[in-house]
Amino acid sequence: MKALILAGREGKSIKRLKQAFLEKGFEKVDFLDIAKLNLISRGGKTQVVNDGIMVADYDAAYLRASLQLTPFVEPLLDELKEEGIYTQFRPGAYYLNSNEALQLAALNARGLPVAKSVLVVDPKMIKDSAERFHYPLIFKSFKGQIKTQSILIESPRSLRFVTKSIKMDLDAVIVREFEEADLIQCAVIGDKVFAIRRRWNGSEIEKLGRGLLCKVSDRERITAIRAALACGCEIATVKMSRGFITEVMPDINFPVFNEKTGENLFEVVAKHFESRAKGVKLKRPKFSPSLVDRFQRFLEEAFHG
Repeated sequence: MKALILAGREGKSIKRLKQAFLEKGFEKVDFLDIAKLNLISRGGKTQVVNDGIMVADYDAAYLRASLQLTPFVEPLLDELKEEGIYTQFRPGAYYLNSNEALQLAALNARGLPVAKSVLVVDPKMIKDSAERFHYPLIFKSFKGQIKTQSILIESPRSLRFVTKSIKMDLDAVIVREFEEADLIQCAVIGDKVFAIRRRWNGSEIEKLGRGLLCKVSDRERITAIRAALACGCEIATVKMSRGFITEVMPDINFPVFNEKTGENLFEVVAKHFESRAKGVKLKRPKFSPSLVDRFQRFLEEAFHG
């Protein structure tokens, strides 16, 4: 099998990933600067090429690109799928994850736990609902896909003041209840989950590099995997607090996770790619029934046969 790594630059992480692919049995692994990639259409057919390299010659492509490149990445994902080349993202994943409102909608559609959130076009619509939230809140405003501000709001009075003070035209505002608790940051690779706990110190979440390895529950593991898949990713970072998903990102901080977990996540990625490139399907894990659900089912079977 042959693999292609598409990224912005060939740094240490990409070189280690490339070596992991070779050790896993890929006969050829090439790196290509995604900024130098071209999509060429001829006669109704599109080809992905670069200096004579034909992407169609590869069995798998590992993609690492900034969300700012979404307008280019999405057509690329379509072409990779059309050519039968495995990559860790579904078409649409970059569009979805570059827009926080779309990401929230995707998680909600799958019945995954997210903190209470409200999305509006006119921020003044929120002030009448100020008393209905649990504080503190995160208030985010957007112009197009650009976030213009992100504020921690402590009270209904502060929320009303902020909404009243906005003078510029906005395309969207998201208000989300903020959990003053530790953040569990998960690296999801297929059906594997590695987690680091980032402490809440009373005023902020500590940085990832100061976090500690933690063991997640089975339900948290399944939540992280399903959240990544709901956002079109088989490899991703999923952040959770008190069981609520706060963010999904289509990338992993490999150096920090390798250091904190003592695992070689490059090898885990290479093993996942080997399996998926051979056509092995990735199953979406199911939640186990809760104790209440099991008891209710027992009563239904006992009294209704």
